Amino acid sequence: HLQVINTDIPVAVWTRSGSHIGFEQIPGAWQQQNRGSPFIIPQGLGAGSLTPIPEKDFEPLTISPGARMGFYVALRRNKGMLMRGQRDDTVLVEDDHVVIEAGTSFNSDRFGDFVTGKMWNGAVRYIVSP
Repeated sequence: HLQVINTDIPVAVWTRSGSHIGFEQIPGAWQQQNRGSPFIIPQGLGAGSLTPIPEKDFEPLTISPGARMGFYVALRRNKGMLMRGQRDDTVLVEDDHVVIEAGTSFNSDRFGDFVTGKMWNGAVRYIVSP
């Protein structure tokens, strides 16, 4: 979810193997997706509607069974929709293949001051490999 309905919204996505905990302020511990450039979302859909990163733009990621992967999604001017959650590592939702846990929100700059226990208010699309 995004709070905005603007066009051409840059969204930077980083990933790292393992948990995000302890690496919140270490940019070198993360790999920026999309060859180091932000994704451009054509149109924000506003509060209450999922605003997807176009699937054709997103690079496939492989996560081995039982492995953890940290995700860092950054929007300029804090226009994402986060909710107060539980402490980090609290399971928010899970199924037979994926577990999503509470995480961290940054107060301002990327990899700067942060607040723990936030819930990401979004969706993940995935495919289970045979």
